[in-house]
Amino acid sequence: MRTTKLTALALAVTMVLSIVAPGAVMGQAAAGNTSVDVETEPATNVTATSATLTGNLTTLTGADNASVYFLYWAAGSDDPSATDTLVVEATGPFSIDIAALDPNTTYVVEAYAEANGSIDTGGEVTFTTAQTDELTVETRPVTNVTNTTATLNGNLTDLGSAENATVRFHYWIEGDHSTLRVTDWQEFESPDRFSADVDDLETDTTYVVRAHAEANGSDAAGDRETFTTDADEPAPLGVETRSATDVSDDSATLNGELTGLGGADNATVWFEYWVDGDAANTTNTAKTTLDAPDEFEASIDGLDNDTAYEYVAHARADGTTVSGDVETFTTDDETDNETPRNFGLQVADFIHGLLDGGIDDDETFGQLVSQFVLANNPGADNRPDHAGPPWLDDDDGDEGNESDDDAADDRGPPEHAGPPDHAGPKDDEDDQDDDAEDEEDEQEDDEEDDNDAEDEEDDEDDDEDDDRGPPEHAGPPDDDDDEDDDA
Repeated sequence: MRTTKLTALALAVTMVLSIVAPGAVMGQAAAGNTSVDVETEPATNVTATSATLTGNLTTLTGADNASVYFLYWAAGSDDPSATDTLVVEATGPFSIDIAALDPNTTYVVEAYAEANGSIDTGGEVTFTTAQTDELTVETRPVTNVTNTTATLNGNLTDLGSAENATVRFHYWIEGDHSTLRVTDWQEFESPDRFSADVDDLETDTTYVVRAHAEANGSDAAGDRETFTTDADEPAPLGVETRSATDVSDDSATLNGELTGLGGADNATVWFEYWVDGDAANTTNTAKTTLDAPDEFEASIDGLDNDTAYEYVAHARADGTTVSGDVETFTTDDETDNETPRNFGLQVADFIHGLLDGGIDDDETFGQLVSQFVLANNPGADNRPDHAGPPWLDDDDGDEGNESDDDAADDRGPPEHAGPPDHAGPKDDEDDQDDDAEDEEDEQEDDEEDDNDAEDEEDDEDDDEDDDRGPPEHAGPPDDDDDEDDDA
């Protein structure tokens, strides 16, 4: 087998040299000034699944360096594996680690050295991996790491005496074991590599991961590996147009938000606005520079009242400009914002005008003032239906006066009000009776019992007095009724 491998290797080297530099092989052989010799040394650090292959470069002449490597294969196999190549600049020992070997297996290894087209082999050496009944697993380096995802890798190296084993990963934030998470179990019937994708990671964070295996009630864990997720990718350059605020009849505040810088250090933001339907004539606000995503605003004035406007927010960074959606607002009607002049001052001005200009013969001073108040009072729309003087109820005043006359009939004391029938001045005939009564009273004054009886009569008269006087709803009549009362 060794002769076959050497013949194939020498033929391959010869063909490569002949294609690259015709005559180089014969030239090299003729020169005879390059010499390289290598020896294969016994393997070291042999375990059930790994070993360290060693060799010794004993001769190196006519070249500045030599390339060395190993071929190894399971005994009886015709499918060799090659290690990585080392470049050495001087003679001496060299070594290369290999893994993923099968337990309790004999391997053949041979060292190779090459310099300036000259090749030498060190001879075959064998070693046997350890035999084990223990369940073993390895944690391999994490791959495909992003800001929130990664691929965890492991190697089930030995099932021991079990027919199958289950494997999974434990992972957590470094220094905080309370964040421990586990992947789903995977089942294997023979040693093999395995992996699991995770997507619940925090950005820019270091994690610890460890492979675990279980079989026949026993468990094993690999070494701990660490990895760090990427930082968050910067948000793309973006801007949003927000609703306008503080809108008046001639001014407003435009609002926007810078949502991302797209990796730039800063961005310039501003607004563009125009009368709705007249986009050919736009106005730009002053520009503002922001170092981070944030809200921004611009106050504008000099607007037309009761007018619809459109506006849009812009942002520029590193030569790229983006815009938000177009928003609209309508300025207030300026008449809505006018503050009425103090009504009392208006009445005063009117009175002064009457005094200065005189009063019409047909209308009294009070009537003119009353008419002005009713016509201009800001609260006139809220007055009750019966409010106002009667002469304004209709054009000729007749119906109004008639209704007020009717109302006047309801005012004043009721028909039963006034002194009782026995009250008031007496007739001449009654005077004589009074004289007689006076004489009787003089006689009764001498008698106490009669005085008591008279006291009771006086009490009755007092009760009658209580029924006299105006009723509860009585009161002074309106001005219109004064003339009737005088009559």
